[in-house]
Amino acid sequence: MLDLQQVPSAFHASVQRYWEQFETARQARQLPGLGELVSADLGFSGQLARAFAASEYIASTCAIKPEYLVALVAGGSLFRPLEDEDLDALAQVVTTATSDLELDKILRQQRHQAMIRIIWRDLNRTASMQETTGELSRFADQIIQLAASHHYRELEKFYGTPIGGESGQVQPSMVLGMGKLGARELNVS
Repeated sequence: MLDLQQVPSAFHASVQRYWEQFETARQARQLPGLGELVSADLGFSGQLARAFAASEYIASTCAIKPEYLVALVAGGSLFRPLEDEDLDALAQVVTTATSDLELDKILRQQRHQAMIRIIWRDLNRTASMQETTGELSRFADQIIQLAASHHYRELEKFYGTPIGGESGQVQPSMVLGMGKLGARELNVS
């Protein structure tokens, strides 16, 4: 499945090592092979090699948690732009958290999958720079809103709903995204 001909020879050893770790972990978890999930090659093996060679983040994360890449390939989201339905699904997953520890775990998992998808599409030139920065910004915005809402609800349990002293109105919690996030120019770094 991995096409090492697409990888500069200087990277063969590290890419091969990460690929073997990925395959070992995938088989141990009894996950389907990527070849079973990709109906027509469409250059997938070249994209896979390029992603593993150019991004140690993708290679090491997928080697440790192969289920992330398998889920992205199986769901097709690895090959398309972020959609509103993806953000809705993200919200459904995040709102299932019943504790701060569980929320942290879910947010980490979702961030890893999002970063694999976004970096993959950027490296393989299947997304423009505007798409990449826009998707990163939309994803970050959604995660921030979901985390802030979770913590607001948790704080309400202990302290009650905050009420404005002068207005008598319920006071929401706000997070302002400025700089690159506010301008929708967030980048991978």
